[in-house]
Amino acid sequence: MMIKQLSLISGLLLVLNAGAQTKGLPNYATAKHEGIYTYGENSAKGRTGSVMLYAESDSTMLFYIDLNHGAPNYHTGALYGRIKLIGDSAIFYAKFESGDTGCKWKLKFVKSKLMISTMEEQYDCGFGHLVAADGEFNRSSKKPLEFFETKEWAKIYFNKTRPEDYYKVPK
Repeated sequence: MMIKQLSLISGLLLVLNAGAQTKGLPNYATAKHEGIYTYGENSAKGRTGSVMLYAESDSTMLFYIDLNHGAPNYHTGALYGRIKLIGDSAIFYAKFESGDTGCKWKLKFVKSKLMISTMEEQYDCGFGHLVAADGEFNRSSKKPLEFFETKEWAKIYFNKTRPEDYYKVPK
């Protein structure tokens, strides 16, 4: 009798555990690029920046980029957006009311690095004076992210706030 009970309990635990594994986050193809990428270590000595990436689907990722131009003025810039990957590359484009040309970047993943370069002189990203996203960011974490924090310390959850909703002005 005891052996039958143990077998029943063991079988039930196996079924429950299998169900729990399938309830996790989807394993999107873009998940291989998730995490945090950074450059620079100390804004007193030069430019610093970080990019947080979240796998939204098999072909899209959400990102939050936070930049600092460094001393002596420490101008900053931050942007929340979406990229669509084709292989290990993506193009980001956005046009803001404050800019003339728009903001356009090429993003390329190579091994544990993310390279960003501005395209077609389109630097109007809403950043401070001389702040640009261009650079080689090294992967500092592969951990899947849930949220980012704004400069005002607000937590923005990737799976709850789309970039297009983040920039809507409340009425």
